[in-house]
Amino acid sequence: MAIAMPDTLPVTFLDCTMVISILETGRGLPQMGTAVSFGARVDESRLERALRLLLDAEPVLGCSLDSRAGKWRRLDPGNLDGWLQAVDARDPESEAIAFAAAPLDPSDGPQVRALLLRSPEKDSLVLKASHAAVDGLAALEAAGLIGRFYRALAVDSAWTPTANNGAVRDFRSASTAMGMRERLKLIRSEDTRDPPSDWSIPYEFRRGGETYATGSIEPVAFLALKDAGRNRGATVNDLLTTALYRSLWRVLRSSAGDKTPLTATADLRGAFPPGTRLGLANFSAPWWVKISREPDEDFDGTLSRVVARTVEWKRNDLERAAAIGMGSVEGWMHGWRGVVFRRMLHGGIDRVKADIKSSPGRTVPVLSNIGIIDEKALDFGPELPVDDVRFFGPIGLGPWIGLSASTFRNRLELSTGFDAEALDTELMRGIVDATVRELEEWASSA
Repeated sequence: MAIAMPDTLPVTFLDCTMVISILETGRGLPQMGTAVSFGARVDESRLERALRLLLDAEPVLGCSLDSRAGKWRRLDPGNLDGWLQAVDARDPESEAIAFAAAPLDPSDGPQVRALLLRSPEKDSLVLKASHAAVDGLAALEAAGLIGRFYRALAVDSAWTPTANNGAVRDFRSASTAMGMRERLKLIRSEDTRDPPSDWSIPYEFRRGGETYATGSIEPVAFLALKDAGRNRGATVNDLLTTALYRSLWRVLRSSAGDKTPLTATADLRGAFPPGTRLGLANFSAPWWVKISREPDEDFDGTLSRVVARTVEWKRNDLERAAAIGMGSVEGWMHGWRGVVFRRMLHGGIDRVKADIKSSPGRTVPVLSNIGIIDEKALDFGPELPVDDVRFFGPIGLGPWIGLSASTFRNRLELSTGFDAEALDTELMRGIVDATVRELEEWASSA
């Protein structure tokens, strides 16, 4: 390749903690999948070339993770070829789910893998990305880059992109324009405590059945849902949070007064100074919604409490506080501090595993709303129109579970990744189905 690539990249705080606190402790599988369905057949050789260029254009994607050394190590060019599989599809939906759910080891091979599902008239592309390297929005951006490269290669088969070397992948620059007083005020205002739930989802310490349960709300119902939420000052994210709460209470038969902390994710890209050139990375951070079940409360009652928490988060600028906090701890990852910090994290893995086994009541639900998938950002050219896009989030193994949401052409897609060996399949499907019912029933009666 003509693109000059660095031999190593530094591991960021979120890169390191993502793989250590989730993957190595056994809480879940930090990976995401994007399934793009086309209205025509794909040029396989051109697609393979586009994927290969992606591994060069965004340096972290062509690396393997060495978390103990605190580095991403660039793979030899020969080890970056052949990561696109192509198969004749018999059941595209099931095959897409199976590929997206199959474990991806960030320390072995590049940080993205691709599957082309071929059929006589139209194809689908499934792109799987490591959450140790990127968050959900960055995974979608990677799919969009493949589309852009695919278009460029149609014009010039020898075309190569400019490598995104030197782009920002951590939060150190997020607080450069702030004084110390404002920085401390924001950091202290953040509530980072992780209280236990008063209930748990039964799970086993087994592996091997990774899969997804999915659900959807069609455009007419979704637009009615958005309108009803807007009339109450609620965002789609507020509605999703409310519905997930109520589905968990319903499916798990929790009692009135039970505490239910729920983690939502926030995109922190807006916290960087204008003009900052960002690379593909983890730029999302968790924040807590903590409410208890109220007896005989209807959807509107739960929604009002969720909206109040969202308003508090935004009013106190806690999104910016989270970015500043990330930037403040980033220094722990470098030099001798990084060596000590990583040893401490790795040294605590066995303790956390033991903690999880001895405290099965700490199941924490996570809502990851990717938001609207812009079809203009997934443009593969006029000869390869995009029919549909679906997003699959990380896979929970019991200590936490996740519900992922995305919207494409006003169709809301929900999915939860889980291991059927560790968690009851009907229960997990029931959570997704109940979330859909909560939303649809409220929208029809609001």
